[in-house]
Amino acid sequence: MEIYDIITASTSILILYSHDSPLHEAVVTAFAELLRDSFKLDVHMDCWDGDEIESNLAEYVNASIVKADKVSQSY
Repeated sequence: MEIYDIITASTSILILYSHDSPLHEAVVTAFAELLRDSFKLDVHMDCWDGDEIESNLAEYVNASIVKADKVSQSY
């Protein structure tokens, strides 16, 4: 089975990561952009979903985890 058989353009990805350094944030953002731009995946990150987070971070994370097909954690 190929990765392309598992992941389709409609796959929703949530990336959770620590904001411990500018370099780490840049690498995670580059990874998210690769998934979005090259593989056409529906990628969600806190820095891209600011409007949804503004009211309640915990609610955003919980709802995003439930909606996501895949969740990636980077700490």
